Amino acid sequence: MSDDITLYRQIYPSQCAPLKALGYQSIMNVRPDDEAPEQPSSAQIADAAKEAGLSYYHLPVRYQSISKEAVQQFADYYKVAPKPIFMCCATGARAKKLYQIACVQGLL
Repeated sequence: MSDDITLYRQIYPSQCAPLKALGYQSIMNVRPDDEAPEQPSSAQIADAAKEAGLSYYHLPVRYQSISKEAVQQFADYYKVAPKPIFMCCATGARAKKLYQIACVQGLL
């Protein structure tokens, strides 16, 4: 989306070190735990991110019900997170929607 943020689908803990090698400084996961049986937990990704030297932010949001509070929390995380940020969810659609809403509302 910009030099500061990339929006992508579900990642796995094994992808954290390669993301750091690509230059990312933060991971923002907007997927709630237990949305699908095969997804890694936020804690698993957080541990791998920490081990790789990445900042980690978890903002569990359901696609169908993105609240004003969730958009504001995303904007707050975005402002303080070391850049560039790698933001992910199941397919990337939820991450894109959060980012777009925050932009339209003038929060970023």
